[in-house]
Amino acid sequence: AVVALAFSNDGDRLVAITNDMNNTVHVFDWKAADQTLATLANTRKGAPTELVTAALQVNPFPGLITVGKGGKSDSFPHVAGVSWNPYGKYDKYDELKNEWSEFVTYGAKHVRLWRLHHADENDKIGFYGKDGKPGLSEVGLFTPVVRPCDVMSVAWLPPRGEDAKLYGGAVLVTGTRGGSILLWHTGKKGLQCAREIEAHDKGPLVSALVGGGVSLSGVRAMTVRDDGETLVTAGGDGKVLWWATAALTGATRSKSFTATPHTTRVLVGDDNKTPPCIRSMDCHKHSSDVMLGTLRCDIWEIDDVNGAHPMAYGHSGDVKALAVHPIETHVFATGSESGKLQLWNAKLKMLKAKVTLHHPAVSCAFSPDGKHVAVGCKDGCLLILSYKNIVTGQFKQVVQRPQDDSRCEFHHCNEAIETVQYSPDGSLLAVGSRDTFIDVYDVTGSAVPGRSVGVMYHRLHRLNGHSSYITHIDWSSFDKKNPDRHVLQSTDGAHELLYHDCNSGKQVRESLRDERWDTQTCTLGFSVMGIWPDTNGGAKAADATGINALDRGPVPGRDALGRRHKGELLATVDDSGKVKLFNYPCVVKHAPFRAMRWRDVPGLARKPTGTSEGYTGHSQNVTNVKFANVGAHVITTGGFDRSVMQWRVDEDAIETKGHTKRTKEPRPYVTKQPLPKVLLPRGGDGLTTEERDALASALLEDDAGTAKQEKETLCDYLVTVTTGDAKGASTDAAVVFSAFGEAADGRTLVIRETVLDNAPDNFSRGGVDVFKVTASDIGTLTHLKIGHNDSGDSPGWLLQSVNLSNITKGWETTLFPRGVWLDKQRGGETHCTLRPSEHELRKHNAAHALVDQKFFVTVTTTDTKGAGTDANVWIELFGEFGKASGARNLDNAADNFCRGRVDKFELDVAGMGAGITKARIGHDNSGFGPGWCLEHVDVLSVSTNETVSFDLPASGLWLEAGNETGTSCEIFPKGKHARRPVAAQTRYKIEVHTADTKAAGTDANVWLELVGENGNSGRLSLSTSRQNFERGASDVFFVKAADVGTLLAVKIGHDSRGASPGWCLDRVLVSLDSNLTSTTFDAGVHGVTIFDAGAPGKPGGRWLDATSDEGVTSVTLTPSGSLISTHKFYKVAVNTSDVLFAGTDANVFVTLIGVRNGVEVKSNQFKLGDSNSFQRGALDTFEIGPVSQEFDSFVAIELGHDGVAVGSGWRCDSVAVWDIAAPTEKHAFPVQGWLDKNQAPHKTNMVISIEGGDPKSASTIYRIETVTGDRDGAGTGARVSLSVFGADRDTGFLPLNTHGDDETRRHFQRGGTDTFTLAQAKNVGDITHVVLRHDESRVNGGDPSWFVQSVKIHNVSTNATTTFAPRCWIGKDREPHFSSQVVLTPEGEAEITLVTYRVTTRTSDLRYAGTEAVVSVRLIGAEVDGKRKKTSMKKLDNDSNNFERGASNVFLLEDIDVGELASIEIGHHGVGTPSDWHLSSVEVSNLDDSSRKRESSKNENAKLPQTSPTFFHHNEWIKSGAGPVSIRKEDGGSVKKLAKYEVQVRTSNTRFAGTESTVTVKIVGELNGEATATDFAVLENSPNNFARGKEDVFFLELANVGEVTGCVVKIDTAAGDLCAWRLLSVGVTNLSVDTGREPTVWHHDSWLDEAAPFVTFDATSLKKKKFAKYVVETQTGDKKGAGTDANVFLTLFGADGSVTDVLPLENARDNFRKGKNDVFHVEAVDVGSIQKIRLAHDGAAPDAAWHCASLAVTNCAYDTGMKFVFKLNKWFDETKTPGLISQVFTYGDDSGYEDDTEDDLLSSEDGTVAEKVVLPETGFAKDEKAENFASSPSLKPVSVEHEVQAIEAKLASTKNDPEEDEKAPSPRRDTVPVPVPV
Repeated sequence: AVVALAFSNDGDRLVAITNDMNNTVHVFDWKAADQTLATLANTRKGAPTELVTAALQVNPFPGLITVGKGGKSDSFPHVAGVSWNPYGKYDKYDELKNEWSEFVTYGAKHVRLWRLHHADENDKIGFYGKDGKPGLSEVGLFTPVVRPCDVMSVAWLPPRGEDAKLYGGAVLVTGTRGGSILLWHTGKKGLQCAREIEAHDKGPLVSALVGGGVSLSGVRAMTVRDDGETLVTAGGDGKVLWWATAALTGATRSKSFTATPHTTRVLVGDDNKTPPCIRSMDCHKHSSDVMLGTLRCDIWEIDDVNGAHPMAYGHSGDVKALAVHPIETHVFATGSESGKLQLWNAKLKMLKAKVTLHHPAVSCAFSPDGKHVAVGCKDGCLLILSYKNIVTGQFKQVVQRPQDDSRCEFHHCNEAIETVQYSPDGSLLAVGSRDTFIDVYDVTGSAVPGRSVGVMYHRLHRLNGHSSYITHIDWSSFDKKNPDRHVLQSTDGAHELLYHDCNSGKQVRESLRDERWDTQTCTLGFSVMGIWPDTNGGAKAADATGINALDRGPVPGRDALGRRHKGELLATVDDSGKVKLFNYPCVVKHAPFRAMRWRDVPGLARKPTGTSEGYTGHSQNVTNVKFANVGAHVITTGGFDRSVMQWRVDEDAIETKGHTKRTKEPRPYVTKQPLPKVLLPRGGDGLTTEERDALASALLEDDAGTAKQEKETLCDYLVTVTTGDAKGASTDAAVVFSAFGEAADGRTLVIRETVLDNAPDNFSRGGVDVFKVTASDIGTLTHLKIGHNDSGDSPGWLLQSVNLSNITKGWETTLFPRGVWLDKQRGGETHCTLRPSEHELRKHNAAHALVDQKFFVTVTTTDTKGAGTDANVWIELFGEFGKASGARNLDNAADNFCRGRVDKFELDVAGMGAGITKARIGHDNSGFGPGWCLEHVDVLSVSTNETVSFDLPASGLWLEAGNETGTSCEIFPKGKHARRPVAAQTRYKIEVHTADTKAAGTDANVWLELVGENGNSGRLSLSTSRQNFERGASDVFFVKAADVGTLLAVKIGHDSRGASPGWCLDRVLVSLDSNLTSTTFDAGVHGVTIFDAGAPGKPGGRWLDATSDEGVTSVTLTPSGSLISTHKFYKVAVNTSDVLFAGTDANVFVTLIGVRNGVEVKSNQFKLGDSNSFQRGALDTFEIGPVSQEFDSFVAIELGHDGVAVGSGWRCDSVAVWDIAAPTEKHAFPVQGWLDKNQAPHKTNMVISIEGGDPKSASTIYRIETVTGDRDGAGTGARVSLSVFGADRDTGFLPLNTHGDDETRRHFQRGGTDTFTLAQAKNVGDITHVVLRHDESRVNGGDPSWFVQSVKIHNVSTNATTTFAPRCWIGKDREPHFSSQVVLTPEGEAEITLVTYRVTTRTSDLRYAGTEAVVSVRLIGAEVDGKRKKTSMKKLDNDSNNFERGASNVFLLEDIDVGELASIEIGHHGVGTPSDWHLSSVEVSNLDDSSRKRESSKNENAKLPQTSPTFFHHNEWIKSGAGPVSIRKEDGGSVKKLAKYEVQVRTSNTRFAGTESTVTVKIVGELNGEATATDFAVLENSPNNFARGKEDVFFLELANVGEVTGCVVKIDTAAGDLCAWRLLSVGVTNLSVDTGREPTVWHHDSWLDEAAPFVTFDATSLKKKKFAKYVVETQTGDKKGAGTDANVFLTLFGADGSVTDVLPLENARDNFRKGKNDVFHVEAVDVGSIQKIRLAHDGAAPDAAWHCASLAVTNCAYDTGMKFVFKLNKWFDETKTPGLISQVFTYGDDSGYEDDTEDDLLSSEDGTVAEKVVLPETGFAKDEKAENFASSPSLKPVSVEHEVQAIEAKLASTKNDPEEDEKAPSPRRDTVPVPVPV
């Protein structure tokens, strides 16, 4: 196979590379080879063999020049491509420079150069090789520049200057797999790599070109444009880069030369995040248009109008699924393994819609009604899609069941679904998969009575019987006699044909040979037995899967009587890539098929014979085939080539008879080098009609063999071109010149376009170039055209003058105008027309000059189904003087007039004038699908700069044969030139009510104009009798006008004629004539739209009278009530100044500018008034509309004029704008200036900001005007940005210009003024200063420095304008700042210095102290002369994870110098999780203090500035939504200093006493006689804080409170019941004042939980609560079963009434064993002398019974110790006497009985025990035990409520802080035996 082919540039020689082991390179003189082969082909069978032998002996390989080895001897090809050097090179034996002198082959890690050599002077053909050896190539040397790498593409750069002498020829550019490009020398030393330049990204991994596997994409395509000035590269990263070839040549010569792409475009896929990988590319020869092919099989185009856009979509995976819509037969669907389903229109040959499936599609089918599309996927998924939702782009494209809204997406199959088919009646769906099963689904839910379940798309049967995967399915035809019959046939991969009855789900065993099938896709069966090919003797028979698909379709077309042709066709596709067409039925063995190749047989009586060959289109296997469009087309899908092909079935096609004689191939025709595209975009030739006719008559058409025309007289001309002497005046573009004259008989004569080029330095700055041109005599010179093709690095050109001399005839003419910039970047054109005199020039530029006029025609095709056309479209324009342009074809691209496309064309028309009164547009009804729906037509006249929009219906105008309008129609402009609308006519009923007031009637002529969405009706006269419009009368009129659609407004008025013209209008009612209908008219509920004339809420009508207070004779009314339209109409009042020459005759325009949802929007441009408006001192009021844009508020207007009239200068004082529906809300725009090029500010167009605004709004719009100085090098191409600062905030840096593809003009040019509008910027209020900077980027290697003359900033909200006059350079190499960033202060104010601050924040080391929020800080200086300097709020951000717990973060801020720091403001925006932030401190240092020290050293009395860091301590939370906090610096004065505290917290040693909740503490003290307190601080330094029995010590840095007098301990209760904590004690020490002293300790030993979340300790708490340590000894009895595993508790009662909490007795696992003595140490409230005890257990163990012999308690609070011994000898068990598990014992009572005095001590009136006894710490609860406990006669369970009340009374008497009283919780009131907190 051939892997690469390339013709030389002249088409003479051909290189072919084969994929053999050596990648053999063959070089042919293909013409000689073709002639020899043709001689051999003409030899008939039986001819003498000597002829063949002789032919071969002359040259065994005719035409073959060289054979060589192109690659390695390997198992895969190494060569990726071949490229000839189009510029050629000399050989010592060559007389001319040949274009086939050398070529390169490239591929895997190599580039090889093949050069032409001659053996001697007699060797005319030569050979390709190295050093005189044929077949050997010169291997390119990569090192030392780069390691050998794969080369993906190559291009040749044109030789420049001394390239041929220095390096031997052109520069070779190669693209690598890594994305870079390599530059190569091709000199005598061989092929050497000179430079590597980074170009593209590596791109995604794709299939490798050689060797298999995957590899990087790299640079896959590159080409040099026809002008040789631009190299275009395309890569796998989806980018297209434009390079200047001159820069690349320079980079090849010098390593220091920088070469970068000047333009970059990126492809963006519609449903992919990454750009598509580019595989191939081609450039248009004369424009910048580029066509691209991508890895996704899409075709893209990049042009100047639309940018990068897809031209055609494709599939990026193998295409197997194919189905044709049963109703819209020209619509078909294809699906691929890439997961896309695409719908196509066969008539328009375009994509209709596409949908992403997220599953690889391999089969699909439409339901018979066309509503559903069933898609079978490779992963076994079955999807049912809605066709309507796909084509309309709606969501829920998967069909949902109405019963439960479940999606019709099924996964019953494990392997790929190869085929899906609906039954003819649409009730069943058959799905065949590689599982060897066929699943039958009930589509309707009621297809099979008795089996259907009423749910749509439920699986009805699974059909068995096949031994291999299912390939095809066909249903039996619908039988009217038996409509419920459903039989299908199916084939599989094992060559089986089976039949099934789908009603029963069983296989049909009998033969169904004569069954009529609804479709024929099965490849087996009697009716298709002839499709299988014949095999040669001994050859292997055809495989059963060799034919991939077939389809049956009707014979297209109709007979002479209009009846459809009878008969059917059969199309098959197979793995050979052939499409075969059979007659159906095909029952003949090895039946013939088309296409046929016919051969004639020697002998007169013998008929020609033929062989069937099929149709070739696909490269490999064809996967599917379908007939479409009622048999008119055949659609085929390819596998590996991923293509979808549409074939036309031609009913009249006749097979051409072939013959053995080889057909003569056409000789290649090589055209001359075409001229660059200069004057016009593609599609126009830039000539007037007369010029084109004259040029056509001058051309010779000798190629067609026509007679030569008479030779014209030739003359020699000298063209003298002078280039201006200004910066940037020179050009390196190609300059083209043409001239036009008039003969004596009036004929137009021309000098055709000629390139002016005779030296490398043509058109240099200030240079004069003279060119000699030989051409025909043009008679009297009328005009001359000159321009350039806008190519090269600096195409802009200042044309000073052109002089044309006819040497032969002896005349010389200087042409005008002079000094013309031909530069698009300056807003000009690339060409101009020059006249022989200034008088002729003025005559030409007159408003109605009947000479060449240029028009730009913009045509928009509607975005509706079938709107595009393939026909040839034309337009004819009609001028103001009755002249017409003639029909002009509109054609400049292959895809003109596609659906939704906007096409732009350029026309040159002579003799018509500049104005347009009407046009005629149409097409020739040719092509496939010529019908066309036109949406908009706009024509721009270049001379007047006025755009004429034509009046067309909003829904579009259909131009189609057989339609009402036909294939062409006249269209008329909107506005004053409108003759008649083209919209469909309809009858309106107009009902006008005159008010019932004195003199309300009128004698004037009344008119009305309807305004709707489809356009205006024009003025309609309202008159039926002389008695119309009388007082109180209602007049009804029926008028015929254009259907304007939904009514937006009506305009009504009169002409002020008659004796009593004044008229009081009440209202107008508009409706349609009841006999007509309109598809677009929206007439409200009852078909009537009401327009009230009076003001809302003020009945009585409205006066239309020139003598009334309002003074108007016409008014615009909008619908009343709910029918008010979003389109609005506005009044514009313009006040012209009362100064000399203030008025203007120019055309004035206005554009409204406002803000909508924070975005600036502009209305359309509206023309104001006529030639009689805008007189000196006049106040003119105009009405504009409808305005479709909605404004939240107005911000500005754009006011200007066209300046075309004499005396166009205009001075305006002010403009007012208001909505006609709200006349009281007027918006004023002060102008107070000239709009005149000759008066300052020398502008005819200005943006005027609104007067006033909301100065306190958060955002605003800034209008910024910059003036660049008028000095050498003042301009810059760098990116400029600006930050505006106010007293409290700044905007951040806002860009003032853009670069790259979207830049439409160059900003900041020398002497230029630039205006920018920045919307939605922060409103900083009064502007204090700005920071202006640029990025030092260089354009074309220029100096980025910028000289700024002045800057003006207007804040729309505050209506304040601030002026800055820096008059200085901004650049790092320019004085005085030597910086690319400067600070500007308003005129008249002192300069501000920028300094750098280092801000260090320290986040507290507490739980959740960090924050994810954005933190900002403001620095505030000390007060000086009553003022403070402060920075704006600066965001603290860097690349780290800032503000983490315990972290210190450092930030560098640049802002103004505030002097000595006094305070800061710091806060965050409260967004993030978490957002709250605990700030410890902030440290601020001024890093630029050294400079300030130097300044202060000049003044001995000056105080040295602060150089040490300034500290700001906070140690508090900054909560979300609290705003910034202000922190003053630590100065040892009035601000409190910090102190360190030691806090000791002890948790009780009881079960579940610990907590995981957050604990906080507030410390209270007394400082300088005043009570002070800290904020709450979190106690945390370990994950194990507050564990049971643990003591935690914390060191805190908080505000100094002096001597500690109390504290508050609080627990976070967010966790609910899990937050409980038993606090034993807390101790606090102020280490700053209490050094060496014992901590102040408060004992608590109680619970903190939801009921009591905090506790307050003070000095009284120390006296009230005294704790003591107790030693408890228990002796368990030495009896059987005396020991217990239950939890034992003890409560002590003192003689003074004090009581402890319930104390758990536990310190070992073997406590309370039989006969064991246990000792416990507990801490509790000191009860003094113990009077009684309560001993109990919780019974929470299997062996809970316990016998206690004795118990002793020692109070260690006393030195001598107080020991109380209780002799008990009691059982604690419910089954043993006394039957209790809780008992009370009195000290001194050894009898073993309880003391009855306890009842008097503890009982109360409401003392009851809950039914559920809950013991502490364990949560033990038993209802049964509670009942036994309550019913025990020996001990009554009572409450201790009175003890709680006593404790509360004591607490209340000792508290002295009422605020804390309100915060403190009430004591808990749990019943015994729950502990009571004290």
